[in-house]
Amino acid sequence: WIDVTAITRSTLSDVHFTNDLDGWSVGRNGTILRTRNGGQKWDALDAGASVALSAVNFIDRRTGWIVGAGGTVLRTDDGGSTWEHSTVPGSPHLFDVHFADDDLGWALSRNTVFRSSDGGKTWGAQLEVGRPGIAKLTFVDKTHGWVVEIGRASCRERV
Repeated sequence: WIDVTAITRSTLSDVHFTNDLDGWSVGRNGTILRTRNGGQKWDALDAGASVALSAVNFIDRRTGWIVGAGGTVLRTDDGGSTWEHSTVPGSPHLFDVHFADDDLGWALSRNTVFRSSDGGKTWGAQLEVGRPGIAKLTFVDKTHGWVVEIGRASCRERV
């Protein structure tokens, strides 16, 4: 491990790399950082969001999504130079996001998995659990994914 000093004082909450050079990190106060050299240097990006950002997911070095407080969803098709804004119904705090391709993706609040089939422009609830406690989600393809619930040693698979 090599210690790299970030260019922000904001608390960071997630990091995602698409290869050994291209990566993004997100955090409080709308913080978005991008590196093109494996983390040696980070640049701050402005998406026009000031809320806490919780998670970032890119499917390639140009196309990615960020989610956070107030149901915030940000999408870029140019590596983060510009961002499209949308929100999830009910404006819950979103904690995780994963896209399988340009269109199909999922976002996670504490008790609901939301699904989008249009690149994140619109969202609908796909799975709701009775009590808040979903912590993380992951998908290996368009039909197989898992969520982990806090305090439960179980996962759910979407088939």
